[in-house]
Amino acid sequence: MADRLLRHIPTGILHIYQLAYANRPDFEEVIDVESRVIEEPAPAPKAKKSKSVAPAVDDEAVSADASRNLP
Repeated sequence: MADRLLRHIPTGILHIYQLAYANRPDFEEVIDVESRVIEEPAPAPKAKKSKSVAPAVDDEAVSADASRNLP
């Protein structure tokens, strides 16, 4: 585990220390890491795919439409 962490002040999320973020005013370095529990955001639930059933096609109606030059 990383020894140095940064906390994003507005959200409170902890990040691994990176100099680019450490120089920003909205990040602060966390010193006492041992007593803190680091939680990662829970993954978003996956959307379930619904099984679609193909609509029944009336072949006679399609043939009739085709003979009348209809789409």
